[in-house]
Amino acid sequence: LHLLLLLLDLLQLRLLVLVQPVQGLVHRSGDGLLVVLADLVGQALLGVLQLVLEVVAVALQAVAGVDLLLHQLVLLGKLLGLAHHALDLVLGQAALLGGGGD
Repeated sequence: LHLLLLLLDLLQLRLLVLVQPVQGLVHRSGDGLLVVLADLVGQALLGVLQLVLEVVAVALQAVAGVDLLLHQLVLLGKLLGLAHHALDLVLGQAALLGGGGD
């Protein structure tokens, strides 16, 4: 009876020696799979963020172009106003400063 118990203990020990490395391999491969999955998700999010930033950059370039155009139009209006006043001065016409214009 003790011999049978000893044989069963040895058999159980052999099974543990076989099963534990296999379990460790399964757990490590599961951890590796999680690492690969996390890396893929991170790369996908980085790609989406990069596309969003490109769209924002294009929009900001358009806004900067419109802003520059409007500033140039204001500057042109000021220069034309100065030219008009200089022409009035050369021709001897008085500037209309207010009132009814009589």
